Amino acid sequence: TLGGDRSVFYFTYGMIPDEFTSGRGGFEILRTVDGNLDIATPFPTWGTLFSAMFIHGGLMHFGSNMLYLWIFGDNVESRMGHVPYLFFYPAAGVAASWAQIAVDPSSQVPTIGASGAVAGVLGAYLMIFPYHKVRALVIFYFITVIHVPAALLLGVWLLLQFWSGLGSLGPLAGESGIAYWAHIGGFVTGMAAVALYRIVLRRPVWQGHSPPPSGP
Repeated sequence: TLGGDRSVFYFTYGMIPDEFTSGRGGFEILRTVDGNLDIATPFPTWGTLFSAMFIHGGLMHFGSNMLYLWIFGDNVESRMGHVPYLFFYPAAGVAASWAQIAVDPSSQVPTIGASGAVAGVLGAYLMIFPYHKVRALVIFYFITVIHVPAALLLGVWLLLQFWSGLGSLGPLAGESGIAYWAHIGGFVTGMAAVALYRIVLRRPVWQGHSPPPSGP
């Protein structure tokens, strides 16, 4: 049953695809078994593309995003520079939201979290540091830490998102509670941003084993 301050908060500041595609504008009332709840967003609907990035469903949701950002984000920021990274991160999050809107345009379920923006960072990391070794924890009858190339680790991650995203289409759309297509959209945006930067500077789109001279 929906209700309570948390649900109102999610519906007020989360990104709801149907608000962007139905032409009806932002929703103002949420009808529940407990009555009508006010979910009017105090700013234009497009603002939820940004506000949703700073809302999480709990400590696990928040912690997992921050862990990925801690592992990969500082390296991407150091290569991009602080100011470009400041613009890149929310841009990846917005692109991720639009990917989710495109796949499930009639959804009235709020999309929240920084996962799409973080996925953009992962995509950029793949392009900038494809051969860097990343430590991964393996739990399979035993617990150990292995070092794998970023291209392999992040490539497998992207394939898993794509496979799960396919499973969430059709009548199952939105039931998983995870915006897989936002993850994919953010990741592709991160890769595309680095690729475009290199094309403009007439550099090879995919770097070899030697690090690039400067910038992404």
